Amino acid sequence: MSAHLLTEHASASEEGARTVEGGARIQRYAARMNRLIGDLVDVASIDAGKLSVAVTRGDSSILLDEAIDMFHGLAVAKGSCSSIASPSGPCWRASTTTA
Repeated sequence: MSAHLLTEHASASEEGARTVEGGARIQRYAARMNRLIGDLVDVASIDAGKLSVAVTRGDSSILLDEAIDMFHGLAVAKGSCSSIASPSGPCWRASTTTA
């Protein structure tokens, strides 16, 4: 909630843009942690023999953002990327652009 408030009240400056980007990253990490907790509950349900599955629609761009966040450090270390990986960043365009 605090990260959401930070992003809403960030200035229009370059520093504000970094604040918005960081706040969005914090929100994604919090959502990921909530899913991990849900996964642990699922494991407990499996162990108890009481797992139920519910199909829901979701936004696949969230999954892509998480994958980019997770593997950006590795890409930089391997020399594949030298800038922030995001849908607007050079690493993203280089890997998804078709000729």
